[in-house]
Amino acid sequence: MAGQNPLLAAHGSGLDACCVAAPLFCPDTVAAVLNLPPDWQPQGMITPGYPDDAAAIRSRLPLKTCTRR
Repeated sequence: MAGQNPLLAAHGSGLDACCVAAPLFCPDTVAAVLNLPPDWQPQGMITPGYPDDAAAIRSRLPLKTCTRR
């Protein structure tokens, strides 16, 4: 997914970000708001922002606890 690099760059810059598929449900609205050329079809958006200080940061599971089935 091409959105992976911007998501990682946002995280590396201290931002949170999310990939959303809203343009799939309202492509005409998204195209109008972003003033996209008529031959462009929006497929997804990345929404960066500053994280909420109160948000809980989840830790990752230790790799040894993950097993293949």
